[in-house]
Amino acid sequence: MRNRIIGLLTVGFLLSGNLQAQSPKWYKKAQKALLSIVTFDQNNQILASGNGFLVDDHGTALANYNLFKGAYRAKVVDSNGKEHEVKWICGASSLYDVVKFSLDTEKSQSGIKAAEKNAEKGEIVYLLPYATQKKKDCKADSILNTSLFKDKYHYYTLSGKPNKMMVNIPVMNSEGEAIAMLQSSSDAEKNYAISIRFGYDLTTNALSASDNDLNAIHIAKMLPEEETDATTFLYLTSSNDSLLYLNYLNQYLEKFPKKYEGYSTAADFYSQRGDLETADKYMQLGMEKADEKDQLHYAWSKLIYNLNMSPGYKVYNDWNMERALTEAQQAYQNNHLPIYLVQQGNCFYALHKYQDAYNVYSEVNKTNLKSSEIYLYAAQCKKMLQAPAEEILALQDSALNMHSKPYKAEAAPALLARANTYMEIKEYKKAVVDLNEYESLNYGNLNANFYYLRSQAELNGKMYELAVHDIDKATKLEPKNPLLWAQKAGTLYAVGMINDAIKAARESITLNPAFADAHRILGICLIQNDQREEGLSALKRAKELGDNLAESLINNIK
Repeated sequence: MRNRIIGLLTVGFLLSGNLQAQSPKWYKKAQKALLSIVTFDQNNQILASGNGFLVDDHGTALANYNLFKGAYRAKVVDSNGKEHEVKWICGASSLYDVVKFSLDTEKSQSGIKAAEKNAEKGEIVYLLPYATQKKKDCKADSILNTSLFKDKYHYYTLSGKPNKMMVNIPVMNSEGEAIAMLQSSSDAEKNYAISIRFGYDLTTNALSASDNDLNAIHIAKMLPEEETDATTFLYLTSSNDSLLYLNYLNQYLEKFPKKYEGYSTAADFYSQRGDLETADKYMQLGMEKADEKDQLHYAWSKLIYNLNMSPGYKVYNDWNMERALTEAQQAYQNNHLPIYLVQQGNCFYALHKYQDAYNVYSEVNKTNLKSSEIYLYAAQCKKMLQAPAEEILALQDSALNMHSKPYKAEAAPALLARANTYMEIKEYKKAVVDLNEYESLNYGNLNANFYYLRSQAELNGKMYELAVHDIDKATKLEPKNPLLWAQKAGTLYAVGMINDAIKAARESITLNPAFADAHRILGICLIQNDQREEGLSALKRAKELGDNLAESLINNIK
């Protein structure tokens, strides 16, 4: 296999020493930039073979796109017979059949210089042949016509007849500079060539991760040159093939060694795979090299926090919640950003230090990061501290006041939180008002639990018809839930719909025969319906299942 590949690649450079007289003086030098290419599929089988040429002294080259489409790797042999792997794809266009790529070398043969001026109609040009052709002389041709595309690039029509062996041949001017690349043609009479500058200018950008032309080539792409674009590209490829993603991570760290994102992203990558030792090493390396130490402390805090909040996490070294708090505090010491205070508050809360968490969240609400969400965090701290209801409600009111009426979806968490507080202090009608607002913001996306909650508020608020409607909706959303059917039975009993309550209780028992509450509710309903013996039997069954309330009811009936 290896001998076959080498044969395919090196045959292109067994050059003839007898060039025809019309070959220009720059011919031999230009041919040193030519490359032979073999691409491979995912099974490492040969996909295609063809040619390309270098365009600088750092291993950047051009070839036709279709040669690389579907390729998982590519091998190149230069004019000295030296083998290279294609390291990165730097840009691609299927429409114009051009791909730009980079070899795994910092120093290569000299590339063909691009002409500064476009060729003009009638100008004599030269087709630089690849050595796989039988005739290796520079063939003269002339420009029949030029047209403009993308506002600045030229597309050329040449007088010569197409030859499939000449696809991707550099079209040179008399000074030995590249003007264009010859393309495949369906016209039997004319050649067509695309401006070399188009190939030179092919690049990757922030959105290249979703570029169909680039994604059809499975070789790693070169990261964009701009740091913000590279960061976006890295984020968008995070769910892709892990080997390619590691390539991008390494590129990022090499391009931007002083930026914290590369180190924190690498640490996240390895921590998600359970390799916390490697994650730790990247964070330590970032502390040595990165400029934005506060950002790195913050990222480290979030990483450790998320690990500790994950079920089953076994603490690695000192990566506990106290360490997460320390990193957040260090971030704030380095740079007084409110977001670092929020992270401290989250860590305090996770450590059950609710007063400390409340104090930090209150401090945040004195900054430009003041928000409905932070007020809700503070309210939750007060709730955990068992503060008076009016203190909790005051914070929830502040959370809701951050939104203007008519409310938008962002107000939903504050409405639900306040409704729950109203329920706890038995302000049921106020709870219903908030729940109605909440429903209007989430209509069509509400679950059975919401309608059960509102039905309880309506029932206790003596809004009986609404309570029945909501508990009925809850059972329709979750018809296999025995708890909801039992609650429906209780609601129907409360509003005097005894027969319907009995049916609902029986449905709950059918779904779960061992559900004591359902047997107790059934017993109460049956006795109320003058079915005393059957009712007592149901209560006894509830008692057998461990329901102490059922025993008390039986004794009272006796």
